[in-house]
Amino acid sequence: SYCGKCVDVCPNRANVAIDISDFRELFDDAYQIVHIDAYCNECGNCASFCPHELGRPYKDKFTVFSSYEDLKSSVNDGVFISGNKAYIRQDARAFIVSIYEGVILSDQILPEYKALIRILCTKYSYLFTEMGE
Repeated sequence: SYCGKCVDVCPNRANVAIDISDFRELFDDAYQIVHIDAYCNECGNCASFCPHELGRPYKDKFTVFSSYEDLKSSVNDGVFISGNKAYIRQDARAFIVSIYEGVILSDQILPEYKALIRILCTKYSYLFTEMGE
């Protein structure tokens, strides 16, 4: 369940609690933690404070990547968006799918991931910008 400690203890603000209440049928909680790869220096604070057994938000949470190269070099499930393409890693598999206004029509992508991406695109689009932009 959601506790948010990883959000509070991250010195770089690399973990963000996003409101997913529009899609409660897909999730147990009203908030989900999303990891922002570009902000993380892997200090381990989020893992140290996570109350879940073997919790490592910087490795285990859905991740927003700021470049395709970062997505390719990571093992995290997550997304990089460029134009009308979403590059998605899901269960160690890579997908390139079309995206329009946050909507992914591919049946290959988990409904939970499609919901997260839609919310990120519509309510948290600033998380897709590279550091320094």
